[in-house]
Amino acid sequence: MNCTICGSNLTEPVFSGRILAKYDADYFYCRECGHFQTESPFWLKEAYESALSLIDTGIISRNTSLAAKTAPILYFLFGKYHTYLDWGAGCGLFVRLMRDIGFDFRWRDQYAKNQFARGFEYNQEKIELITCFEVFEHLPDPLVQIDEMLKIADTILFSTELYSEKNIPVKQQDWHYFAPKHGQHISFFSIRTLEYIASKKNLNFVSNNRNLHLFSRRPLKHKIILRFLLSAHRLILIPINEYVCRKMKSKTFTDSGLSGKNTEIN
Repeated sequence: MNCTICGSNLTEPVFSGRILAKYDADYFYCRECGHFQTESPFWLKEAYESALSLIDTGIISRNTSLAAKTAPILYFLFGKYHTYLDWGAGCGLFVRLMRDIGFDFRWRDQYAKNQFARGFEYNQEKIELITCFEVFEHLPDPLVQIDEMLKIADTILFSTELYSEKNIPVKQQDWHYFAPKHGQHISFFSIRTLEYIASKKNLNFVSNNRNLHLFSRRPLKHKIILRFLLSAHRLILIPINEYVCRKMKSKTFTDSGLSGKNTEIN
């Protein structure tokens, strides 16, 4: 099986596991770029019968945590008056949280129903930066979707949990992120995989080496600050976010007067 990242045939089967409690699937490791992937995921249509998995009990805490991480990065490094897009935005909870802070965020998702950010669907606006949280691990062909994002914005701030090539999983139970019960996680990345993608696409790359990462076509002038904000503990971020929220103008109440119309708010 060829690697979906580098195209190499240097993939080797590592183990087989049960998907959706009914299908046996092989997992492969690529020696060329460090990508870890399932076999061709024939079960995806069934896995996405519900875009929101019943076992995803962390959806609220994850989105509030990501909002707390993202707000300072945008405010200090990318600008508070630009328009941003959440790619693979799911029910729209993150978009709503970011608009509540005061950022002009838009929603896009080909699978999910927009419940929390209706009226703010992406409509070809100029986008400063794309957020893409807990999406990369869902992609059967990640480079295709990365190219689609880069047609819209020069910078992608994304999350996906990394595995260590020093301790490659040898069975499905070795890593919670395989998440075989819902069957939607099919692509898994090491830091070397993301570095390979950045090099292949001629992108600048910064990561906290765990779960938050950034690709950009632009030179990154403040890498030290960016790396600090990507890695900062939530307790450190609390006063920073309080400062950002004081300086921003929340869209919570002004948004409520739009009656579903996708118009700019000043």
